Amino acid sequence: MNMLKKNFLVLLIILVGFSVRVYATSWTYPSAAPCNTTLQACINGVQSGDTIFIAQAKVDEDLTINKSVNMLPFPPNPSATIGGGNTTRTISVVSGPNEVHVKLIQLKLQNSRIESTFTNGGNYLTVLDSTIDLNQKGLNAITLNSNTTNGFSFLRNLIKSSGFGIYADMNGTLDPESETGIDIKANTFTSSDTSLSQGAIRIKVRGVGYIGTNINNNIIYNVTGCGSCGAQAAIDVSVGDTAQAGTILENNTIDSIGLGDGIWLETPDAGTVVMMQIYNNIVTNISNAWLHLPPFSANVQINQDANTDFNAAAAYGGYAPGPDTYYQDPGYTNGPQHDYSLTPFSPCLDTGLINNVNIWSPRIDWAQTPRPLGKIIDRGALERTSSVLVNYLYLADNFNDGVLNNNYSYLKGKWSEDGKNLVAISATKSKLFLNSPLLCPKGCVFDTTVRFSPATGLVNKAYMLGWYQDSGTYVKVIVNQLAGKLTLIQYVNGAIAAKKSIKVTIDPLVDYRMRLVYDGDYPQTYVELLTDNANVYMPVVSVSGGDFGIQMKGDPLYIENAFITPPIN
Repeated sequence: MNMLKKNFLVLLIILVGFSVRVYATSWTYPSAAPCNTTLQACINGVQSGDTIFIAQAKVDEDLTINKSVNMLPFPPNPSATIGGGNTTRTISVVSGPNEVHVKLIQLKLQNSRIESTFTNGGNYLTVLDSTIDLNQKGLNAITLNSNTTNGFSFLRNLIKSSGFGIYADMNGTLDPESETGIDIKANTFTSSDTSLSQGAIRIKVRGVGYIGTNINNNIIYNVTGCGSCGAQAAIDVSVGDTAQAGTILENNTIDSIGLGDGIWLETPDAGTVVMMQIYNNIVTNISNAWLHLPPFSANVQINQDANTDFNAAAAYGGYAPGPDTYYQDPGYTNGPQHDYSLTPFSPCLDTGLINNVNIWSPRIDWAQTPRPLGKIIDRGALERTSSVLVNYLYLADNFNDGVLNNNYSYLKGKWSEDGKNLVAISATKSKLFLNSPLLCPKGCVFDTTVRFSPATGLVNKAYMLGWYQDSGTYVKVIVNQLAGKLTLIQYVNGAIAAKKSIKVTIDPLVDYRMRLVYDGDYPQTYVELLTDNANVYMPVVSVSGGDFGIQMKGDPLYIENAFITPPIN
């Protein structure tokens, strides 16, 4: 299909997480046995794959998890606190007799930490939308160890820690064929006491096998400062023995590092293979070097460019900086108050690299805003939402203020906001319209992220309603969780003008980013579905103006954000 000659309507589905089977049963803690005493007893008593909704405001106990289980607050509670007392608590996620897939969602760990050790393969730990607040000398907020193929994902967390925020100590004897992946995206790393902080992220790899780490869209500030802890950095990568390590550092903002470097690759052992890709980062106000690289070695490949550093030295070792590496003030809105959004005249706007064969560019920023906006991607963790003349967001809502928006029309069901999501609580149907003031005539993008609850026999569905003129003329996207089906329909004057369904895997408690895109310039229109790198096109009748809405069926279902933007580039 020649997309230069044809107008198109595009639906992009982006999966964030790890695909597993449909979970069996949901439990509330506290409730009936086995969840009527301690949370640990509840974990021990439920079946592998079950979900525990925590209704108790505070749980002050150590927890060990060696089975597939999900833990999150009972909706619409904003969070569930683990710890909070004088004793430092630990959530231990470890290998069990079967594969262990654990999701910790919207938890608030106070004086608590997470330690995960996987000694067999096929395990996965996800920590999402949580807060970890730890201020104990020598202790890390999150410590990881894996000696074979496993995965770890950390998304949209606030990690306020002594020691390291995340310390991946991959120190076992890895299977030479193993591949462990670590995703660290859109988190905030800082510390309450910099004298106890050694850094935000340390990736230490030993043995054999491969460790791949993706670090993007994070904001890091006020870490390092432990005077007795030796050399330090906000992000430290160390590779030894005969291990292989690939690290992508992209679109991070790092500021106010009082002791040590911004990004540091320690000199690796001769038998290792090391690759680093460093693009679109902003690193400012660093005690030593913004980037500290080792002497040149044939076993180390460094690709770097489009980075901005300011008030920092550089130690490039044997690797020359990219041609678009700039030393200049990035133009933060209010750096001293940690507002790292970019001003309208920032030199970091539209100067990142995208569509480069050497890098993977994220589709969203730290605030979950679609990117790029404008010509090309901005540098740093936050995409500028407008230029001097153009507003790139017709509508934007992250549902993080905990209050329903009076500008929306809540037509059916029970709706609430929990500070992270808009939550639809109805076993029948919940429906709203965004009442976008511009009504997005023709060319625009409708972008939202949804998350399904564990299946309990309900037919959980999510709908996107686009270009809605009336009940007979609109575009509808239906995501059916239990049927594993995605359907695209266009109605014109009450009749179906176009329809297509495909089979998809829809797992509970996984983020599904959906983008409905219409170009508006040509007479022919298409729908495109992108999921797991598969593209499906559906021709439809030309789209005109109309409103946008979201409809949910299930109990509960989560909407993480909603954006309406001009067409993506």
